[in-house]
Amino acid sequence: MSKKNKSELPTSWSEKMLEGFIDYCLTPLGPTPGQISFFIMEKQTHIDFSLNESKDESISYIGLLSQKKLENVYFSLSSVWPTSKEQKGCMGYLKLLNGRAYDSYTPVPMIRGFIRRGLGFFETINNLLRDAKIFGWKYPIGLNIQIIIPKHINTGNILSTKLGIKEVRFYQNLSVFDRNDFLKHL
Repeated sequence: MSKKNKSELPTSWSEKMLEGFIDYCLTPLGPTPGQISFFIMEKQTHIDFSLNESKDESISYIGLLSQKKLENVYFSLSSVWPTSKEQKGCMGYLKLLNGRAYDSYTPVPMIRGFIRRGLGFFETINNLLRDAKIFGWKYPIGLNIQIIIPKHINTGNILSTKLGIKEVRFYQNLSVFDRNDFLKHL
């Protein structure tokens, strides 16, 4: 999120923000129509153990949208996949909502995503995070998420719509050294 004064940050989706999100997803101004780009900034793991030796693990990746007008939107991808018949044929879904930040519980506009377990998605992110640690992470891990856009989406119904995830692509820039410093020594 940007470093604005907390009182200046939006606490919910405004009509203008929803219009900006729809424009970003539906017009060629975005990377490709129906594609959203995020940067992963942190990982949160919640593990619950019970007396009957069961383990319930929930992993969330928190990040930022890479769209300037939507930079104050909180983003989270979770490994928990709530069962939903209308999401068949998708690897998960995104939902825009007015939620609470995990670290401060302040009201924020958010995009919450759910990815089905068992696809290797979260193992891939964990491997990228390990590589980033080894190479001295200077750049965040990026995700391009291809969503299925319903035909009649508008600002009046987007907050209640589950946007199916069709495809996810990762990108990461890792370097053992600073290229400019290396070139100076040649």
